[in-house]
Amino acid sequence: MLKANDGVSFRVKRSLSDAEIRSLMTCYLPLIGHDGVILYLSVMTLSTDEQFSTHQPLLEQSELPIDRIENARMQCERVYLIRTYKKSVEQRDFYVWQMELPMLIDDFLIHEVLGRRLYSLIGKNRFESVKQTYKKAKGDFSDFKAISASLKADDLTHWDAEFEQKFQLSKPKQAPAAHLEIKFDTQKFLRDISVLAFPLSARTPENIRLIEECATIYGIREEDMRVLVSRCIRLKDHTLDTEKLKQKVRSFKGIDVSLPQDPYTASSIAFLQAKQNGVAVSSADKTLIEHLILEMKLVPEVVNVLLEYVLKNNAMRLNRSYVEKIAASWIRLNVTSKEEALAATLREPAKGKSVRNDVLPLWYQQEDEETSEEPIDRASLIKKIKGGS
Repeated sequence: MLKANDGVSFRVKRSLSDAEIRSLMTCYLPLIGHDGVILYLSVMTLSTDEQFSTHQPLLEQSELPIDRIENARMQCERVYLIRTYKKSVEQRDFYVWQMELPMLIDDFLIHEVLGRRLYSLIGKNRFESVKQTYKKAKGDFSDFKAISASLKADDLTHWDAEFEQKFQLSKPKQAPAAHLEIKFDTQKFLRDISVLAFPLSARTPENIRLIEECATIYGIREEDMRVLVSRCIRLKDHTLDTEKLKQKVRSFKGIDVSLPQDPYTASSIAFLQAKQNGVAVSSADKTLIEHLILEMKLVPEVVNVLLEYVLKNNAMRLNRSYVEKIAASWIRLNVTSKEEALAATLREPAKGKSVRNDVLPLWYQQEDEETSEEPIDRASLIKKIKGGS
């Protein structure tokens, strides 16, 4: 039970944008209730010095009693707005609340779990209304001619390897998604690739993020990724063909399948390929793994535990619907680590086996000596069935 004098530290990344506030009030409110929204916004307006205090300031800011604060926090945890960590020191508990930013409405509506929960709560008509109201405007410029000026090749004639190295050390780093730890040396990748092979105009945050995600999911080394990226540059406008890069990555054959000491920390593609005795992973299975990590937002080590569990309990077959069913249940259980995933496998019933445990009635278990029958003479019974005497 939460107590007012428990220690608590709030970790807030930044203030909310207008779009995030709209999403909070439109999509999250039906799921977490008014208390959840009040609690979330109250924390976001408190001091962000990350020092430990008590819950008292939050009690005053939200005007909620301590029991409703605890319940509201749990509702926020279930929709990934808050991640809570606890540590007990002697007779006192200390909490860290990691505040996550709301997904934008377009992303929320297509989320595998949250989108379905919202639909079930607000119904088809309101869901469609939300979808149409906040649908991203996409202008139709098909009958227009593109005349925008582009970056000239001689704009950066002075740029060399030394400038590139200094720039990479100086520019702000893009924060990776909370669920995906990037295992790719982006600075090394950029330092050793020329502006001809990867033009500066193509080095947008979105493209860099795509490269990092592909390399992390597939376990592709920096030197191999340079080759793949250079083959996907459109020479006409010096942009990156992202769809072509995804295809190149999926068909890449140079994945290192030697697993680390803890195999669950390997890239999910390499992990599955090792489970297949080095045989390349099929395109369908690669797409499934991308879906689990990028769309269902499972941590790669959790995905590896999931793959291992399904292979073991489903005759070494990765049935997509079966995998997604378990993944969705783990999302609802907020499984975010290898340890939690391994514990979750112990609670999963084996495929095809019922978990029903019927209790026999008392009368069935009682023996009635008066009506007990003599042992059956099986040989005589068989002979009688066949028509013998």
